[in-house]
Amino acid sequence: MTSIIKVNTFQDANGNALFNSDGSGNVTTSASGLQNTPAFQARKTTTQNFSQNVQAVVLFDAEDFDDDGVYDPATGKFQPSVAGKYLIHTQVTFTNSGGNEYCLITKNGTGIKWGQNAPSSTASNKKQDTSVIISLNGTTDYVQVEALTSYAGTNVLATNLLGNGDACTFYAYRIIGA
Repeated sequence: MTSIIKVNTFQDANGNALFNSDGSGNVTTSASGLQNTPAFQARKTTTQNFSQNVQAVVLFDAEDFDDDGVYDPATGKFQPSVAGKYLIHTQVTFTNSGGNEYCLITKNGTGIKWGQNAPSSTASNKKQDTSVIISLNGTTDYVQVEALTSYAGTNVLATNLLGNGDACTFYAYRIIGA
């Protein structure tokens, strides 16, 4: 025997909507505890120049989405409005570099996760992906991405972060249930 229950809104015992259906199979979660928010994704649309052996904040200047106004392109800061565990990911592409390239995810200005590309004998574009899951308090904690390139030889190359398409991206979202 099969039973079917049809509802448009599922509520808890206090009458708070947990999720809604539009009648066409599209379900929207209403309770904040069921949503992966706040969330954002940003990317670079311009090339960012920086000096050898100088660690610099990466400024992702274009937002693909920012559902709660949690990312500031002027400072490169992601500062969530809700406490929780967050997946943080970045990809940076270094251009014209033959040295060591480092990508660093920082929390409140302190490095928490490094990624590194090995040096090469010729200048080339090199991508570095770095991810981490961290707890953020939702009031004062913030996350930024920093980059550093070093070259030990005498032929120091001008290094940039590529600013087109998806060559440099930064995104984060709250993990529900964690």
